[in-house]
Order: sequence, then C-alpha cells, then structure tokens
Amino acid sequence: MNTENFVDINPESSKSIGIGNPINFGAVYDGITDCSAAINQCIKEYDHVCFRGTATALVSSPIIVREGTWLDLNPNFTLKLADGANCVLAKNKWAEGAYFSAKNGHPEFMSELYPGFHPDDWVLGEPERNIRITGGIFDGNGKNSERQDWRYGSMGYYGTVILLVNIDGFEMSNVRIRNATTYNAEFHIMKNFRVSNIDMDYDDRRLNIDGLHFGGDCYNGVIDGVTGKTFDDMIALNGGDSWYPKRSKDDVLLPQADKVWYPFAQGKIADIEVRSIMATNGYRAVRLLSNVKVAESPDNETEGMDNILIDGIYGSYTVNSVLISSHIGDTKPYGNITIRNIKNTLTPNACMANIYSEPSTDINNLIINDYYHKTECQQDPLVLRGSINRLTLRDVLIEISETVDLTDRSAIKVGDESTHINYMILDNVMVSSNAENKYPAALCLKNVNKIQDSNSNFDTIQKIEKRV
Repeated sequence: MNTENFVDINPESSKSIGIGNPINFGAVYDGITDCSAAINQCIKEYDHVCFRGTATALVSSPIIVREGTWLDLNPNFTLKLADGANCVLAKNKWAEGAYFSAKNGHPEFMSELYPGFHPDDWVLGEPERNIRITGGIFDGNGKNSERQDWRYGSMGYYGTVILLVNIDGFEMSNVRIRNATTYNAEFHIMKNFRVSNIDMDYDDRRLNIDGLHFGGDCYNGVIDGVTGKTFDDMIALNGGDSWYPKRSKDDVLLPQADKVWYPFAQGKIADIEVRSIMATNGYRAVRLLSNVKVAESPDNETEGMDNILIDGIYGSYTVNSVLISSHIGDTKPYGNITIRNIKNTLTPNACMANIYSEPSTDINNLIINDYYHKTECQQDPLVLRGSINRLTLRDVLIEISETVDLTDRSAIKVGDESTHINYMILDNVMVSSNAENKYPAALCLKNVNKIQDSNSNFDTIQKIEKRV
C-alpha cells in the first residue's frame, strides 16, 4: 500500500487537554443505564475518550465519533445497543444520509421521510480526518433489533453495528464486533485507512450477515487480520451493491427512489490490501464487485476496481474463498488483481468454485500465486469464466482426493464460449493424483489466444482439453 499520504493521528491536536472519561459526564457502566448522552458529550469535549475495565455501557442512540476522535477501549469493555433501539451503534456525521450526485437534481421523495427537506441539506462536505477506534467489544444486540426496510433500505436502520462515511485517515484495530443484525461494519468514501485484528461473532445464527463491507470511493487501505464467522461475505469490496428501493409502509415507491444515492455508494475502489482472513465454516472470505447499478451512471462516477491484493485466506468456507463478481447491474472493468497465499478448505456442502470469476467480468491483469487446494469436496478449485487480458497462474498445487468423484470435471477451468483470454502464463502449476484419470482434464481452456507454460506438471492427466 502506498502510505505516503496517510494522515497521522496526532493526540496533541486534542480539543481538550487530557483524556475524557464518560463516567465524569454521568455514564454508569451497569449494562442497564443508557449511557448515550454521556458518551457523546464526552466525545464533544475530548478527542481521546477512554473506556476502562470489563463493564458494559448500554446505549440507545448512536455513539457519534467526530474528526480527531480516538475511542480507546479496554479489550473486554462492551458498548451494547439497547433492546429495540434499532439504530447504528457507532457512526460519524456523514453516516446514514442520502448524498445525491448532481445528475439526480432535486429528489422530491425525501420530503416523505423528512418534512422540510431541502437538497442542500444532503451535500457531502469535506472528509473528516483522523478517526481512531481501538479495542473493546461492539455488541449490536441483533436478537433484539429490527431492520426498517420500508424506509428505502437506507434511510432507516438496516442492521449495521458500525457505519463510517467520508473519512481521510482512519484506524480501527483490535475490535470485536458481536451480534450484528445485517452488517458488522460498513465503510464508504474512505481513504488512507487501516482496519486490523477484527473478530466477529454472534449469540444466535442470523442468515445473510455480512462482515466488513467497503463501498464506493474507498482508496489506499489495508484490511488485515479478520477472524470469526459470517453468514455472507467476510470482506466485501463493492463498488455498487445490491440495494434496491423499498416501498414505504404506505406501499409508496416514487420514481426518484431509483436514483443513485448513498448508502451503498457507487464509486471506484482502488489500492486496497486484504490480508489474513480466517473463518471456521464461514460463508465466503472475500467478494469483489465492480459494477454500475443504474445504467445511466457516467463513467467518471463508477470507474471500476484496480490494484487489489488478496493475501492469505485460511480456514473453511461453505461457498468459496474469493468471488470476482458481475452480479447486479453492468460490470465495470477490473484493473490489477493479485490473489495469493490461499490455503483454505471447503465444507462438504460448498456450492461454488473455490476461486471464481463470474461471467461478464472483465479483468485486465489477474495473478494467482501460491495457491494450494485439495479436492475434498465436489466444488472445482479454480474457475475463471470472465474475460482476462493477462492471466498468470504461478506456484499452484491442486491435490486430488481419492474420495471425490470428478467425472466430466476439470481441475482448472479458464474461459468459456462468450469470453476471451488474451495471454495466459503457467509457471509451476501442478495437478496431482495418485489415481489415473481422476480428472478427465487437468485444464479446460476455451478462447485462450496465447499460452506460455513452464515448470508445470499434471502427472498422467490429459493436459489440455480444448484450446481455441
């Protein structure tokens, strides 16, 4: 990651000298008393706000971090959302707002939710700088929270524990997020950030719970050391997500609701490193989605995804380790993607190739290296169905289990009838089996224009099924 523009967090720039303690503003850490007002007042007066001990601070309204805030929590101190609060646990001032692009004009539907609404109220300003969250447990109390989908899916509470938007210079580390309703954390319009050592868990299983979700206009960031379990993507880089306008409680859906607006901001995602992801029986480790949700979006509004590094996926997953997606809308180009150090396994009910690029994806340069996979399940190790200008497979070992029926299958599938691979490099790629003809073909290549092969070994398995 290029860190020369990273914004240093300087505790000497505090609004008030010293360390703020919410207890001095009336907070009572008994897990019963609402501490929202006391904590927020402390944040207004101090940049460095500490939570010590192993107690629980109950909150019924969001904790609002501001520019320069450092929330400093002991490892076992808990901020917990109250029953029925139905709100984000922690956010900044730009969160939960609809920030319209200029092409949308004046969206009248906002007045349905906000009397006296004026478009100028929702103009995105300069980013907040230097926000830091370290340590502690953030408990979203998902069992006793309820989504408010009727509010267009974003104007009401839609199940996020931590929601941060429009920040330059952000750190979150050594944080445990518990009991999300839908999303553990969301980050949109962020640059120069580091999110590290994050663990996620739940008291009760809830379907479709996402982990850490990065939306449009996220640049120059590191996501490092994410553990736990989700029931959807652990890490999602989504330039335009699967948000659809919802009908109101009076069954109203105005045409303006189809406009492009935040949350789930559209935008380019670039210069991101994702490192050391691990789950046990998780859903998926990493999903990339570079797309346009509204057909008329101009190119300079959603420009795709570039310079993405995925380095280190471990544990086991019920779907796959990496998905390069074309789901939802028109896919925008992917630039440079590197996927390496993939050592995960799949569970017996896994339902997708372990590393998979969907049809309609268009990647300029894809590198997959240091990849080990043993076919203990039926799912394919590697399937790339989109178009790729330059593909490199290096130091790849696929070991064939004796217990899996691979009739009419291939270990590595690249291309299909509707895509093209301009240039493919194979370097030290091996598909190994103790039984002959475990795979009818080690490689299934279609519409590959040029192949460079060195140091590869496919045992007795037929090397190339089809080269067009």
